[in-house]
Amino acid sequence: MRARVVQLARGVATEAVYDSGASALHGLLLLDGLVSRTIALTDATAVELLGRGDLIEPSADALGSRLVPIDVSWAVLEPAEAVIVDDDLLYDARRWPQLVAALFERLASQATRLATRCAISQLPRAEERVRMLLWFLAERWGRIGRDGIVLPLRLTHEMLGQMLGTQRPTVSLALRQLERDGAARRRIDGAWLLPLPREEIGRLVPHPSGGIRRLAAQEAGGGSDADLVAAVGAAPTSRSAQLANEQLQMRIERLEAIHAREQKRIDADEP
Repeated sequence: MRARVVQLARGVATEAVYDSGASALHGLLLLDGLVSRTIALTDATAVELLGRGDLIEPSADALGSRLVPIDVSWAVLEPAEAVIVDDDLLYDARRWPQLVAALFERLASQATRLATRCAISQLPRAEERVRMLLWFLAERWGRIGRDGIVLPLRLTHEMLGQMLGTQRPTVSLALRQLERDGAARRRIDGAWLLPLPREEIGRLVPHPSGGIRRLAAQEAGGGSDADLVAAVGAAPTSRSAQLANEQLQMRIERLEAIHAREQKRIDADEP
């Protein structure tokens, strides 16, 4: 099965940017890069960050007629590559039901992340909202550094506020308090640093699909702090790789079962 891939350069995304002869465009599946979706409602603005594995629908009329008058815009913050999800791809996917299942999983993950961000925005203290948002973003885009978690996203105070439903001055005050508390600070290169003790760093590993995951208590046991810190370099540890392989194998088996079931249904429908 062949899929069309489009390159997205930095800037505001329009239909002309990703229109490459798609039969009937339904959306884009991001392979890498960073894209923002901005929703404006009267004087309020909300921003969502999307990256690898996310499905987006950049069409201006994707939601149809609306009772709530919102304005939706997209911007490519970091050069991105995406698969075009069109009629041709969906037609070919009839014999690859595991692909459809994977797309549904992606959508479900996006919905969960969106709900999590909404919950973060409901926290009562501004410092806690900002701190939790930075950690939430680090789960997906962060990397492990010597002094803690590095979040290499150049997020302005205004953008953080738009992700939380909080005014920019409030975010600035919250960040100053977090810096005084040693909970977060901005580096000179624009990235964010979330300081952690060495023993806490030793309980984190890079996730195979990007971002960071925390080792379970039984996985993190044994070895000195130095051994644990050395084990979380740029590449996953052997133990984390083993866990990733086990999870991948279970997913493959589940998708194979779905495929076999759907193939039987297709064969039964054919004359």
